[in-house]
Order: sequence, then structure tokens, then C-alpha cells
Amino acid sequence: MKNSEKFKKLTGEASVFSLIIFAAFLILPINGQLQLYAAVHTAASLSRTDVQAAINAASNGDTVIMPAGTATWSTGVNISNKGILLQGAGMVQTVIVDNTANSFPPTATSEPITISNNTTSFLRITGFTIDGTGLINGGVYGGIACFGDTRFFRIDHIEFKNCCTSVYNCDVDMQGLIDHCSSYTTDGVLKNAIGSMFPFFRFWYINPAYFPNAPAKWERWWQRPLALGTSNACYIEDCYTNVDGRVATSSGFLVSFNGDRYVYRYNTIYGPVDGLENYWTGYSPNNRGSSSLEIYNNNFNFVREGSGYCYMWRFDSGAGIVYDNAFTTTSSGWESFFFENNRAWQSLNPCGMGSSKCDGTSPIDGNRPLDSGAHTGSNGAAVLTCSGKSWTTNQWVGYAVRNLTDTTSYVTPYFTACAAGLITANDAATLTIGGGLSQGTRNNFNTGDNFIITDGYPCLDQLGRGPGPMGNQSDQPVYEWNNTQNGVVKHLHARAVASEKHVKLNRDYYNCTNQADAVSKGMTYTPYSYPHPLQFLGVTADVSSPTAPAAVRDGTGNSDVGFTYSTFTLSANWDACSDTESGISGYLYAIGTSPGGVNTLGWGFVTGAYITKNGLQLTVGATYYFTVKAANGQGLVSESATNSNGQYVVVVDTSDTTPPPNITQVRDGTGADVAATSLTTQLSANWDAVIDPESGIARYWYAIGTQTSGAGASDTRTWTDNGQLIFITATGLTLSQNATYYVSVKAENGAGLQSSTTTSNGQYVAVISTSDVIPPVIPPTVKLINTDLHAYPNPCRAVSAANPVKFRISGASVSEVGIYTLSGRLIWRLTGNSAELSWDGKNAAGEKTGRGIYIYKITSSAGDSVTGKLALK
Repeated sequence: MKNSEKFKKLTGEASVFSLIIFAAFLILPINGQLQLYAAVHTAASLSRTDVQAAINAASNGDTVIMPAGTATWSTGVNISNKGILLQGAGMVQTVIVDNTANSFPPTATSEPITISNNTTSFLRITGFTIDGTGLINGGVYGGIACFGDTRFFRIDHIEFKNCCTSVYNCDVDMQGLIDHCSSYTTDGVLKNAIGSMFPFFRFWYINPAYFPNAPAKWERWWQRPLALGTSNACYIEDCYTNVDGRVATSSGFLVSFNGDRYVYRYNTIYGPVDGLENYWTGYSPNNRGSSSLEIYNNNFNFVREGSGYCYMWRFDSGAGIVYDNAFTTTSSGWESFFFENNRAWQSLNPCGMGSSKCDGTSPIDGNRPLDSGAHTGSNGAAVLTCSGKSWTTNQWVGYAVRNLTDTTSYVTPYFTACAAGLITANDAATLTIGGGLSQGTRNNFNTGDNFIITDGYPCLDQLGRGPGPMGNQSDQPVYEWNNTQNGVVKHLHARAVASEKHVKLNRDYYNCTNQADAVSKGMTYTPYSYPHPLQFLGVTADVSSPTAPAAVRDGTGNSDVGFTYSTFTLSANWDACSDTESGISGYLYAIGTSPGGVNTLGWGFVTGAYITKNGLQLTVGATYYFTVKAANGQGLVSESATNSNGQYVVVVDTSDTTPPPNITQVRDGTGADVAATSLTTQLSANWDAVIDPESGIARYWYAIGTQTSGAGASDTRTWTDNGQLIFITATGLTLSQNATYYVSVKAENGAGLQSSTTTSNGQYVAVISTSDVIPPVIPPTVKLINTDLHAYPNPCRAVSAANPVKFRISGASVSEVGIYTLSGRLIWRLTGNSAELSWDGKNAAGEKTGRGIYIYKITSSAGDSVTGKLALK
């Protein structure tokens, strides 16, 4: 389905109508501003001082332009409660190098860009790169940090390069959009004070020592009405994350806490990182869990280098909807989708009121009764008595009893607590509390005191909890369906058995087969409009994908090589793409041992039409293919991909200490040797391939000059790597008429040794007379040499007797064909006297020859010979 069709299908008529209403709302006056981006303030330079000055000068509705260039910032800029457009010249064009202090807690200038208290005016930040490459402070607390509630914003088309965290939420209620951003880690550097990487987004925990009002704020956030399927959340969509495999201790690429609500959809992730992390209440002292998540239509690709336990998705608190996510893993040790309820087995401090388990004794939990009654014993009793009960001996051991009559308000303003304790023994009508009751006023039982027995369920903020105050949160189950790992449907489950004490399938969460099944189990949900309406505010939307490159070539420059000697480096180049709507932002590439494969290297991103990837682990004898897609300025990726024809990794003879043979002859022109040309901007030449029997030929070098030796031999074009091609057509030259130009060539073998230089006999740049209408006459003494010598098909796939390689010389008979390895070893010799000879792919022993690059030598019945390369796939 085309992206434009997908857009129409996903939005629908009702959603389009809502977009129109939403847009109409957006152009209404905001704080007295009648239009978006009214005045333009261009920073005098990309320095932090000049950019901040432009921000300070701007009013709501204005634009601040950051010019193209690169600047290192040791302190950042701040946008405080101001609705502006902060725009760079584009990713890679405007580059901010992050050398800021990255202090905690963040200050107004401790990160490259901080947003504070922006709640009433539309703020958009777009079009630049934040680069932390090689810097230990790079993006530790966010390339962009938000503190003070931040609503009505859009952060888009920003490249976060080697930043520990891209966007950081520091005790903030965020409601807005983050889209078409890219996050890459390539330097393998774990950043200062963190010890792990959070490659994209963090809703992070807060120390109340720095933010003393935070616990009360989180309680208010948890009491907000549930808003699934609405704009009342932080949306992250159409973003791309790729993490270097060397960062083996990477943490989750998206982390959430403290009553936050976010929607993560239509994103692509590659790397060794753990997945989505919705942490449990009490993960860090005083912290709460997230209140809601919506996660759908994402592609996750995980490659863990080495061993170790990893997970793709953990869901430990709140309500949520999760569906249609595809996970691909290439190594063992990956957990799929799980939840934990850590307070079921350990004491944690989620609210700054001391550590507690969810065992029925804590006032912060729901503590729904499993049994109840009134004390019938005497006043001041330590043992509870309830006449008429018929409990089984010790059936309540490990549960808690709560004296609802003996209360205290010591945890005001949240709720009123009561006396509680754990049951260590019981008979038919009495309960014994080990260590006695606590948290009450009397901490004992009087006649008539009401009590309940409970295991603590529901735990504060646990999976399946919705809005409500501590101790009285509503039931809001999680629904999930069609989430796959390597194509196999996986369902939510408990990571630890103890978690199941409080979190139950078909009560707190539902594993469904599809959306209809979820609806039948009680789900009421419609996803919010996609793309998010804020994507269309003040921009012209590009909803069509770009086309993939026309061709992908193995090797550097504009060459297409068939083999390589390296076991750790591969290169490729391809035709540049264009997109008339939003331009091309870059290219996605992957490497595999089959066309379209990603098993050698998962998808990466580059801005140019070429890539040289180091640090690979390549196998000698294997063929590796590049696959490339284009990405436009709107973040849309080509729906098809283009593959290279592969490069074969050959064995290098490291004992080779001799240079390769010299090239016999360099011919001017594209075939037979020519003496003159009328062109003044290009020259062509060709030569016969040479064979190095020890380490093979790695590449040919050529130069062009007005002399046959010395500096003049390369005064027109300096020595240039031509890969393994045995011909050139050099363009972009400036040639003088009535001058002679010479092409010099030398071969380099797999050991890096070079032959002596062989130079052509030159071609004269002639002045062509426009009045000459008589065709040239070939002197009878000149013998034409037929140069149409070839092997076909080349490359040949699945060579056999039924699909042979044929060798021929047009206009002459072939008497012999020799087939050699790149090291010069003879594989097979064909003999005959016919127009063509055929080879079935077998060697002298009758064995099938493996895939790779081979050298052939064809000899005609007249004794002429030529060599070339043959690729077997």
C-alpha cells in the first residue's frame, strides 16, 4: 500500500474532519499572535550566544533561524514559555556539538536546548543535528531537555548523534509530538554518570531532594482521567533509532515513570538495546510508574553482541493498548513481552513514606478484602477473634489483617491509614499477628472493631491500574494482540512467578487474538489520528515515499567490484535519489549474505550515496550484498529496496612478497587502440587483466598526463583507484587541442604491492574541420583486430551442463579457454576449434566449482588471446 493510500485509510473522513477543526483552532490568536511564525530572527552565527540572543528577541509566533555550519556549545540555550519556531538549515547542515556540562538536575543552560514551562503557545524545534561524538558528556541528560510542564509542542527532523539521551523529560507533564527524529550511537562511548545508553527518550525518575513537590504532582497526574486515544499524551512517531553494537550495556530506548502518558507508534529501531521500559512504582526511591501507554505499528530489530539477558518490552504499571508490533532478534537470550510486580516480593519506597511490600500492610495499595468481619474478643487484644468463622488452620498465613477502626492520618494529605500486620497463624476463629499491629493509633483490637484480610491487591500503580488516588485506583486492564517475535505471535506474561500473586490474566491484562477479540473482552478504544495533526501545522505534508536507488554498486567511487580481500571492511556506492516534495534526507543500508539480507549488519543510516563500513566480521569464501533504501525529508522510506550484485571475500596470500606482473599494453579508446580523439572533456582507455598467482589483483590505478613519465604523466588526472575494472572513461577533463595525452596504468595485488607503470602510446586531440564530408579510408596494410571477446552469461547463476558459461570470439573460432582462480591456479582447460566453447562449471576432478570470481583466458585459432573476469553466483 502506498503511503498516501495508507494515510487516507488511517485518517478516514471523520479524522480528516477533526484535522480541519484542529487546524482551525491552531490559527486562532495565541497570546495575541494572529499567525504562526510572523517575524523571522536569523542568528548572526551558530554560536550559543547568538542563537540565544535571537530566541530572546523573538515573540510568540516568530521564527528563529540557526544558520548552517558547525559550532561547539559548552552551555545551552533555553526557551521558556515562548511559542516560536526554532529551525536549523537541516540535519547534517546545522550541527551543534554537545560539550555542555550535563548537570543533574538540569538547569536552563546545562543541556544544548532546554524547554521550560511551555504550556500555552505552540513551540516547534526542527532541522538540525546534535552531535556528542567522542564526548563523554554528549547528551547525558538529553540533547533536548524539558522541565516545567511542556504542552502543545512539536520536535521533528532532528538528528541526535552519539547522545546518551535524545529527549529528556525531567518531572514534566508532556503533551505534544516528537516525529521524524533520528538517534544514532556509533562511537561506542558510554556517557558520563550514566553507565548505559538511553538512545531515544526518557521519562526519568526524580529525586525529591531536588524537586520537593514531585510526589504530590505525581499523585495528581495519576488522578487525571484516562485519555487513551486522545491528544492528551506525548506522541513519538515516525522516528528512527540505531545503536552501535559496541554499547553492550545499553538500556531501553524509551523509558517512562511517574504518571506519564505516551504513545509510541510507527517507529523503527535497530541495535542491542533493551526495549520499551515502563518501570514499576518504587524502581527508584520516591518514584511512581507510568499511568498509560499506547504502543503499536513499530518495527524493532535487536542484535545483541555477545551474551546476556535482554528484553524487548516490559510493562510494569498502568493501563495500555499494545498491538501490531514486529520484533526481530538475531541472537539468543531475548525475553519477549513481560511484566513484573516487584513490590510483591521486595520492599520499595515509591512515595517517600518508607519502604513497603504489597502484602496488605501498606496503606498505599488497594487492599481489597478476601474476608472481613468484626472483633468479638476483648478490648486491647493482640489476637483477633471472630466468632462464627470456620477458617482452615493456617489458611491465612502470609496474608495481612487490617483494623479498619483503628486509623491514623500520619500520611496526610494522601489518605488515612489503619492498623495492620501480617498473619503468622490462625485457627477456625482467631488470627495471630507476628510482631503485632502497626500504623494505627492503638495498634490492637477492641470489641466491635471492623477488619479485613487481604494480600494487598491491587498494588499501587500495578499493571491494570487506572486513575484514582492512592489506595483507590480504578480497574483499567491492558489489552494486547498481534505482537510477534521473528514472525511468531508472543503474548504478555509474568517474568517472575511472584508477580502473578497480584497481576492476573483476564483480569488485569488480556492477551487477545485481534482487535475484535479485545473488544469482546471489554476494550473500548479508537487510536488517535495518524499522522498526528501537529505534523501538518505550518508545513506542507509529504505523504508519498521516495523511490529506491536505481543501482547499488559494490566498492568505492563509481566502480562495481566483484570481490574483496578484506575480512572487516565493505564498501558500496549507489545512484543518488530525489524527492520533489521534501527532498532526500539520507539512505538506509544493510548487509547480508543473500540479496536483501540483514544478517551481517542491520539497517544503518547515511546521508551520502556511499558507505564504507569497518569493524565487520566477514567469512572468507562468502559473498556479501548491500541493500539500500532512500528516506525523504518527511522520514518516509522507499517501499522497495535495491541490492548490489555481491562481493566475494577471497583468501589473501600474506606470504606474497613480489609485485604483480606488468600490464602488457594500455590501449587508448574503448576497444582497439586509437590514435586521436575529437573530445575535449573525456578520454577512454582499456587494458588486459593481469594475473598474480600468489595474492591476486586487488585493483588497478590509472593517471592521465601530457608526458609518458615524470610529473607530466599525471598532470591531467592524478593517480586514481579504478577498482578491478580494466577500462576507464574519465570525464570532466579539460583537454587542449593539438596536444597528445597518455594514460598510465599499474596493478596492485592483494599484498599491496604494485607493478611497474605501463603507459599508452597516446591519443592526439585533433581539431575537427566542419567542412570535411568525405568518410575516412582504412589503409589496406592495417589489419583490424576483432575485440568483441566475451564470456556469457556473466555473472552466471547456478552454472551446470544445462546452463553453461559460453566463451566465443565474434568472427573467429576459439581453440582454447583456460579458467583460473584469482591466485592463478588452473581450474579447467577447454579445447576445440569452433565458434564457441561451453563450460559446465566443473573442475579437472569433475567437482562443481564454488561461487566467486575467476579469471578466463580465451585463445583464438589465429593465436590471439584475451583475459577477463567471470563471476559465478
